Amino acid sequence: MSRFGIGFVCCEVVTLTRRSHLPRGEGEEAEQEQLSAFSIQLEPETRTVDVGAVMNSSKITFVSDRDGTFDLFVMDEDGSNQTNITRTEEWEEDHPRWSPDGTRIAYCDRRHGKGEIYLIDADGSRPERLTRNTAPDLRPHWSPDGRWIAFKSDRDGERQVYVMDADGSDPRRLTNQVTAAGELSWSPTGHQIVFTGHEDGRQQIYRIDIDGGNLVNLSNSPSNDFAADWGPAINT
Repeated sequence: MSRFGIGFVCCEVVTLTRRSHLPRGEGEEAEQEQLSAFSIQLEPETRTVDVGAVMNSSKITFVSDRDGTFDLFVMDEDGSNQTNITRTEEWEEDHPRWSPDGTRIAYCDRRHGKGEIYLIDADGSRPERLTRNTAPDLRPHWSPDGRWIAFKSDRDGERQVYVMDADGSDPRRLTNQVTAAGELSWSPTGHQIVFTGHEDGRQQIYRIDIDGGNLVNLSNSPSNDFAADWGPAINT
């Protein structure tokens, strides 16, 4: 059988903190305000690396402003061959996520004055816009099998969780009862998503099926719980 778990952060003390060195688009302002209401201790770090840097088997993608604006870079796992794969001088990109097969990267592009979800090949070729909306679409996350991409959007008036096919077709809203904040995380089976929801003045960890059913408050505490990450299945 397989086992898996969900890690998250719990905090009872409310302070105001902000990571002003990370890029923010129009839609990110509200998100940063929501996430700032926590006591978060951060180690000093340089401005040139996005904490969302992720790996495939031999490459790492990250965000850097070394060329003037926040662009996507790819490097080898030993830090060599650092290459700017977007090279945009007038707008920014952030929140890169590898496809499960390691061939493409989903990311948030700010060229339209707000966030939109794009795909790009690992060598910087074939940039492709997936979302087209008047409201921000943010923080893409691939399903484990690469069939879907989950993201957050304000397109219906408040931030909610959405899922679309990996080619950008058939976007559908999953959440209705709570406002989505913070990161998303897929279950190892790809059948469910955990996310941070904002309800009754506090952040809680919720789970929902990918058809939008069975919303459950998992943490269900009087404290602020956030930053959930669903661990991989472990064969026992």
